[in-house]
Amino acid sequence: MIAGVNVKVYRSPTVTIGMRQHVAVRSLSASSKRMTRLTATVLLTGFVVVFSLSQFVHRQIVRTAGQVEQLQSARFIVESEHIKLLAEREQLAAKSAIVQYAAERLKLQAPEKRQIQHI
Repeated sequence: MIAGVNVKVYRSPTVTIGMRQHVAVRSLSASSKRMTRLTATVLLTGFVVVFSLSQFVHRQIVRTAGQVEQLQSARFIVESEHIKLLAEREQLAAKSAIVQYAAERLKLQAPEKRQIQHI
C-alpha cells in the first residue's frame, strides 16, 4: 500500500442464496415471456413464408408438368408424321417410282437397246 493513503476495499452487500435465486428467477420470467413471444412470432412467420413459397413452387411444378405432357404428345405426333414422310420419300426416290412418274406425267419412256448409241 502507499503510505498516507486510506484505501477501503469495496465489498458487495452479502445476499443469501435464496435471494439471489429469487432475483434471477424474476428477471428471467419477465424477459423469458418476451423472448418466448418473439421466438414464437419469428417461427410462425418463418413457417408461413416457407409454406407459401412451397405452395408457389408446387403450382409451378404442376403447371410445368402439364406443359411437358402436352409437348410430349405433340412430339409423338410429329415423330410419327416424320416417319411416314421418310417412308413416302423412300418410295418416291425408288427407281421404279421415278420411271412410272416419267411415263405417266412426262410421257417419257426408257430407251430400248437399239435406240442407244455409244460414241
